[in-house]
Amino acid sequence: MSAPKIATLFGAAGLFGVVVSVMLGKLWGADYLLDASFVCLALAGIIMVLHVLIGLWADFTRSV
Repeated sequence: MSAPKIATLFGAAGLFGVVVSVMLGKLWGADYLLDASFVCLALAGIIMVLHVLIGLWADFTRSV
């Protein structure tokens, strides 16, 4: 599975978690779900940034 697909899965899980935790409001576990959702969104961002940087590095080293 490619990095953009993995990042998309993490992003979708993160967004779904944010929506569900907001709907749950102050019920038990909503805060933990929201924290986990933000972790998923952060992982999605990190994966995409690394994917771009690795691609740029590969292009740079190929051209040298």
